Amino acid sequence: MASRVQAHGASPPLWLLFTILGSLISIVIAAPSASTFVLPRRGSNFTFSLNVDKNSSDIYFRIVANADKSWVAVGAGPEMKDTLMFVAYQAKDSRKVTLSPRIATGHFEPAYASSINITLEPGSGITKNIFTVNARCSNCRRWGKGGSLALDSRNQDFIYAWGPTTSTIESDSKTATIQRHIAYGSFTMDLVQAAAGDAGVPEDTRSHNGTEAVGDPHADYEILLSVHALLMLGTFVILLPVGVLLLRIIQKPKLHSIAQVFGTIIVLIGGGLGIFLSYSYNLTRTFTTAHQIIGLILMALLVIQSVLGYLHHRAYVRTQRHSVYTLPHIWHGRIVILLGAVNGFLGFRLAGRSTLSYLISLLIFTISYATIYIVSRKRLRRKREALSNPRLRNPHDPDFIRPDSRSDDIPLASHAAPPAYQSDYEPQPLGPPPGNRF
Repeated sequence: MASRVQAHGASPPLWLLFTILGSLISIVIAAPSASTFVLPRRGSNFTFSLNVDKNSSDIYFRIVANADKSWVAVGAGPEMKDTLMFVAYQAKDSRKVTLSPRIATGHFEPAYASSINITLEPGSGITKNIFTVNARCSNCRRWGKGGSLALDSRNQDFIYAWGPTTSTIESDSKTATIQRHIAYGSFTMDLVQAAAGDAGVPEDTRSHNGTEAVGDPHADYEILLSVHALLMLGTFVILLPVGVLLLRIIQKPKLHSIAQVFGTIIVLIGGGLGIFLSYSYNLTRTFTTAHQIIGLILMALLVIQSVLGYLHHRAYVRTQRHSVYTLPHIWHGRIVILLGAVNGFLGFRLAGRSTLSYLISLLIFTISYATIYIVSRKRLRRKREALSNPRLRNPHDPDFIRPDSRSDDIPLASHAAPPAYQSDYEPQPLGPPPGNRF
């Protein structure tokens, strides 16, 4: 009897085995079919899965990526132009994500497409530094100017990209500005496979299925933006203050003029580059930000400053005196340099860059101008003392100011009369020179 019980306990009933097998089959059949792209790169975590509902216009997709990136995106199309892109970034709540459907018009920041009806599904968020986006779109089969998903295609083109890892967006707005990508690539996807089963958000998987990568990811960097910042910051924080030092401390008017004219040319070049870059981003395309408005004003003010400097120099060479252009030139220059330094800070904030490097540059700017102010005050005090005491006047000093030639400036009355003319010379009678016998 015991042996029969032991044998019965050693093997489960046949009905239980069939129940388990049936449950597994039902789970497999019920699981949504999907095509999945897994980035074939060591150390990377970037997955995109797509499911197409063949009975409606809905599509379901899942994006998984490391949350150290400021944003991640996947787009349906061979290139950015006219491509529908799904852009995800951190929301104000660090545990949530914002999903923004956008359409790109070229190699510019894609614009939010309010006509695309897309919703986040349960399971979306940021956990353990991982982006997870589960979404459903009810009208993503066609968009824009002829863009569409070819449901009978075995190799539908897709692109992907992600933003810098040095900053986060932290916004609930679907129109938030995103910085230029630092990496991008492309792949093809089998949409026939994606529509083969039931509809729904794809399962979490890291298995490459129904897709093929097109080459490796390409590294990218916004070099022009860095050049713009370097030109403008270097001019307003270093070059123009150095130009002032050349005049106020070293007393080299010619070098001062060269530095200021060269700085003006650099600002015009950097400003032109900034105008060109403005068309690449949605926020700056309309030229309504404070940084852009102040920048355009500064370009005009620097041209005016150069004209004032020329007029001041021409008048000083002719009269050796200050003219009506002197004070406007001095104060106009101070305002321009200060406004340029402030606008640099606004530019760093607009670009979403760290302000640490700018603060270091601003410290250099402050030290330079403090040095200029202290040395200039000392020279001015010495000049005033020289004017009040004629014995301290040195005509060879660059700060020496020649007095007027008017009589009231020359105190002749305070001097004694010169001594009377005296001579021991006695006139001799006229005659032939000695030795002349003719």
